[in-house]
Amino acid sequence: MISLKNAQGYENLSEEEQKGFLPVIVSRWLTGTKNATQIIFINELVNPFVFSLHKHKQLLYQLMTLCGPNKSQRYVWNKTVSNKSTKFPTTVGVIRETYGYSTTQALDALPLLSNDDIMEYAEDLGLQKESIAKLKKELKGR
Repeated sequence: MISLKNAQGYENLSEEEQKGFLPVIVSRWLTGTKNATQIIFINELVNPFVFSLHKHKQLLYQLMTLCGPNKSQRYVWNKTVSNKSTKFPTTVGVIRETYGYSTTQALDALPLLSNDDIMEYAEDLGLQKESIAKLKKELKGR
């Protein structure tokens, strides 16, 4: 529906499907195309806002429809191999708790977030001083 520029597609999803819609994952999926224009549009129009507007899923969906080619196309998941789960356990935990992501989803989101964003999320979550210190140490190694 996104590739076909169906801006009302989100409204047509069931409540359960709307809850399951993860803009960061969908935007990543949409970059798995050979259409260079779509990749540029996703990177310019969606990716800068995918985390700051994470509570506004319908708006992000509509931004994604602006990026599509208005035709059906094939996508390939660009899998990243990562062993960061052992190197950044506190960081991944903050992302998981902030967005309700699984560990895999949090690892996918990690490169898209700045250290300042992660620190802000940690403070919003009320992490203790020891955890904040551990987080700062992890972020230095990033």
